[in-house]
Amino acid sequence: MRPTPVAFGVIGGLLVVGVLVAPSGPAAWLRVAVVLLPAVAVILGVTRLRPPRPRPWWLLAGAMAAFVIESVWLILAGPGPAVDVLALAGYGFIVAAAVVFTRRLRPEGGRESTIDGAIVGIAVGSVLSVVLFTPGVPGSPDAATAHLIAGPLTMAAVAGVLTRFALSIPRGCPAAWLILAASGLSLLGNLVRTAAVSLGPGYAIGGATDALIVAAYPLLAVAAVHPSMTQLAGATPPTRPERGSLRLILLGVALLLPPAMLALEPPGLGRWVAVGAAALVNVLVVWRLAWLFAERERASAAMSEQLARDPLTGLANRRAFVGELERTRARCRREGTGLAVLFCDLDAFKPVNDRHGHAVGDAVLVEVARRLEGAIREGDVVARIAGDEFVVLLPGAEAEAAAGVEARIRRALAEPFDVDGLVVGVGVSVGVAHVEGRADVDPARDLVAEADRAMYRDKRGGALAT
Repeated sequence: MRPTPVAFGVIGGLLVVGVLVAPSGPAAWLRVAVVLLPAVAVILGVTRLRPPRPRPWWLLAGAMAAFVIESVWLILAGPGPAVDVLALAGYGFIVAAAVVFTRRLRPEGGRESTIDGAIVGIAVGSVLSVVLFTPGVPGSPDAATAHLIAGPLTMAAVAGVLTRFALSIPRGCPAAWLILAASGLSLLGNLVRTAAVSLGPGYAIGGATDALIVAAYPLLAVAAVHPSMTQLAGATPPTRPERGSLRLILLGVALLLPPAMLALEPPGLGRWVAVGAAALVNVLVVWRLAWLFAERERASAAMSEQLARDPLTGLANRRAFVGELERTRARCRREGTGLAVLFCDLDAFKPVNDRHGHAVGDAVLVEVARRLEGAIREGDVVARIAGDEFVVLLPGAEAEAAAGVEARIRRALAEPFDVDGLVVGVGVSVGVAHVEGRADVDPARDLVAEADRAMYRDKRGGALAT
């Protein structure tokens, strides 16, 4: 029987209520049970739902184990450096799990979301450093100083990785959103706890400061047993949307945080931390913009290339050919050189298509394109402008050179076509239009019409000869 998310949600909710309303002694042990719940859920979810790649879920179980030990240590020995080390270790496991999840969701790398996560992480780190780090730095370095440095750095890393994870979550995956919500609540609760210990009245199990932390664990337990947990470690990466609005909100807030800290912090170490964070954020934003512009240029170039190519043969299409013809004609007029256009129409292609099907016809067209490319000269352009109609542009060609290319094309297409053992023949009719560069010629597109008329004369002559 599979574990149900509802059952774990109800059990987790009851335990959270118990932590918040029970006396301090029982509340502490109920808190241990709350932290243990997602570890049990992960074990059940992995063993019964069987995600193909369970490693990130085991990393989450490792995080829960660290938090369980932290909670027990807090009960037996009270607050201290060991508790903080265990908490940092737990967050290290969470960071590792989020990284693995994100790599699965973005197998192509997701560099843009990595930069966005770094921006958010640095911004959060600047706030934590100014608020929690610099006020408590002692006069000489010691273990407390190391903790004050490690805390903000770890939490900033968690914020950055969670940002990258949030930008990668696919549609239709509740487990991912539950993990994000649980991690966010836990991070926020630990920030509040750290602030309470460093600057405020202190921290007590079951108090208001603890509510955010304990509320996170049932959410993680529900995620571990939800059927969508297999999507996060599946064999096929799920489709994920571009979260433009969420990205803009996160980056906007991140950009404002370091300057705000800089304005609020009096001269001293905290101000220098804020200055450094603001500089790093601006460098990353510039990098992000450069990456965005480069991506758009690549996408625009790819789109232009796609619009200029015939999808079946890979040759230039009619639009691309006409544009190239206009440019070539203008250049040949300036240079005083000749220009020729060959119009090629396949003979007996329709019977091949009708008798053997479009798959065979398409294979013949692809082979025709290959043979045409093999028959032309370097610098010539061949295009497919209709079903079985091809045109060839011969820049700088005199009449003799055009006749040579025409002869090679006729020989190339006279050979039979072998399509998976089926041998067919089509033949070709060719019309040639040629102009001298100094002549007063009509627009270049008229050359195609002239070559087309010559091709029909050739086709009629072949029919009469037959």
